[in-house]
Amino acid sequence: MDNNNYAKFELIKNDIALSVYLARKSLGYNHFDLVKITGLTRPVISTIEKGSANPTIDSLLKLKAALKISDELLFFNEQKFIFYKSLLKPNYENYILNNSKLHIPQKYWKQLLKTSNEITKANYGKIVKICRNIVETNLTSTNEYLIQNATITAALGVIFQKDGFEDNLNFGFWFGSQFILYNN
Repeated sequence: MDNNNYAKFELIKNDIALSVYLARKSLGYNHFDLVKITGLTRPVISTIEKGSANPTIDSLLKLKAALKISDELLFFNEQKFIFYKSLLKPNYENYILNNSKLHIPQKYWKQLLKTSNEITKANYGKIVKICRNIVETNLTSTNEYLIQNATITAALGVIFQKDGFEDNLNFGFWFGSQFILYNN
C-alpha cells in the first residue's frame, strides 16, 4: 500500500473510531454493554474506538446495528459534513426562516459553551450526551434510530464546525433528521 492510500485508510479508521465513540456515549453504553450486545471482545471494540484496529465488515455491521447508526454516519468525517452542509445550506436557511429555533435549555447551553471551547475526546463524550438531551427535548418521534442519528449529527455539527455552534447544532439536528428521512 503506498503512502497516500495508507493515509486515506488511517483517516477512514479515525472516522469510524469517532462515530462509534459518539454513538456509544450517546446511548450511555460502556464497552462491556457492547460486548454483551455484539458478541465482540472488549479489546476489539476498544481498538476500533481508538482508530488502531483494522475492523472486519462483520464487526462494523454488529457495531452499526447495536449503536443504531446509519452507514453514512459510520463513515462520516469533517469533509463530508462541509460538503453536505454546502449542498443543504439553502434548504437549511429556508427551514430556519419557516420554523422555530431549536429549543436549548439554559443548562445545556452553558454545558455546550464550556465543552466546545476545548475539543478533547472527553469533551466529545460530553457534547454528544448534551446533544442527545437537546434532540430528545426537540424531537417528538420515539424512533430510536432517528433520535440516535440526529444526536450523532448534531454532535458532529458542534465538533466539526468552527464558526459558532448555535448554528452548528441547529444544522446538525436538522441534517440528521433530513438524512434519516431521505435514507429510510
